[in-house]
Amino acid sequence: MPLRLWFTGFLLAAQLGAQTVVPPKDPSLVLSRLTDRAHDYHYLRRTPTDTTEREFYRYHLEERLVTIAGVSGVLIVKHSLSPSFYFIDSLFLDRAGLAPVWEHMQIQKAVITLTYDGARVRRTRTLPDSGSERSDTTYGTPVFAFNEQELLLRSLPLQAGLEAIVPLYSEGSDSLEMDTVTVVGGLGSAPGSGGAWTVRFADPAIVETYVIDEKTRQILTHETVGRRSKGRLRVVG
Repeated sequence: MPLRLWFTGFLLAAQLGAQTVVPPKDPSLVLSRLTDRAHDYHYLRRTPTDTTEREFYRYHLEERLVTIAGVSGVLIVKHSLSPSFYFIDSLFLDRAGLAPVWEHMQIQKAVITLTYDGARVRRTRTLPDSGSERSDTTYGTPVFAFNEQELLLRSLPLQAGLEAIVPLYSEGSDSLEMDTVTVVGGLGSAPGSGGAWTVRFADPAIVETYVIDEKTRQILTHETVGRRSKGRLRVVG
């Protein structure tokens, strides 16, 4: 067995413990509120030495309910609105469980294409004048695409105290992350009453805090804190 796959399996076993793993097509996912949406977002950054926030990055996001090649799905398109950084990503998900199907991404000059099949990810990365790099990896669990993270968090069951591990494939680094999501609790209302919920996402580098509307499953607030830098990013739309 390749060392990389052995290490991935070792991490899976070590990280899971008593926590719930939520993979694509998990029956607990709430998919009834999927809808078309489009919006522009701004990242505002503040370092520990800053007294005010400064605009760091802008992007446009669209989610469309579409049918492609007979598959009813969600097409997520993101692209940068900041002229200093070129980024565009198109990601197609199977609507029945948010399983990624394919993805096409460009980051600056690098073009990345991906095909997903459960736990298997086939990736091609191409740079002008540098040829293409290809990989074909099967992990120990079916994976989500990292660029569907927000949609995934909006689709989790909003149950106070829920802790889950979500297997997120990182398109940029071509690796699997087993990240932690915690539903901290409702804000000022009982479950099922249509209030808002705080959901926390954590990986080795950052901690993100979302407030999600229970009725619409839209994100009301979103803040990111760097574990080492302690810098803060706040998303506004």
